[in-house]
Amino acid sequence: MKNIVLLTVILIAFVLSSFGQKAEVEKRMQEYGIPSDFFVDNLKDENAKYSFKIRTTTETTGQETKVEEGIFDPTMPEGERWKLISVNG
Repeated sequence: MKNIVLLTVILIAFVLSSFGQKAEVEKRMQEYGIPSDFFVDNLKDENAKYSFKIRTTTETTGQETKVEEGIFDPTMPEGERWKLISVNG
C-alpha cells in the first residue's frame, strides 16, 4: 500500500512538471511570435524530405553526460525512420 501511494505521488509530480514545462515553452514561443501549434503542424515525419544524423548531449544529475547519436531516414516505413546508433560511444 505504501508503494502505491509513493508511486501515485511521483506520477502526479511528473505530470505536473510536464505541464509546467509545456506552458513555459508556449510562453517563449509567443515571445518570438511563433504560433503554439507551429511544431504540431510542421514537424511531422510524413512531411520530411531529407535524411539527417543527429547528436544530442544531455547533462544528467551529478556530473554525468549522455551523448546519443541517431539517424532519420524519411524513405523508411513509419516506425523505422528513427534509429539510435549509439549512446556514449
